[in-house]
Amino acid sequence: MTPRLMEIFCMFDLPVKTTKNRRDYRIFRKFLLQHGFAPLEESVYCRMIPSGNPLRTLQALIRKNKPPEGIVAILVVTERQFENMEFITGEWKHNIIDSTEDVIEL
Repeated sequence: MTPRLMEIFCMFDLPVKTTKNRRDYRIFRKFLLQHGFAPLEESVYCRMIPSGNPLRTLQALIRKNKPPEGIVAILVVTERQFENMEFITGEWKHNIIDSTEDVIEL
């Protein structure tokens, strides 16, 4: 029987206030990239992996390498569930006014 393919998502919200926080963030992100994860969003990475022992091993590695502060979440979905993901995009706008004028409220 062929192992079933799964997608493992690693989502994180890590503080970046101090130099140590930023260093921990960079180390964790580099760890994910070195272990075959690809970014879907800024703090969401995913990787395809067969179910069973490789999946449990990777989950344990993430737990072991998580930074001391912040939140790291792991979500495992089947390949079929992953294929049903819908990407909804729109036009990106920003409301930044590039000006050196001061704002005075009366």
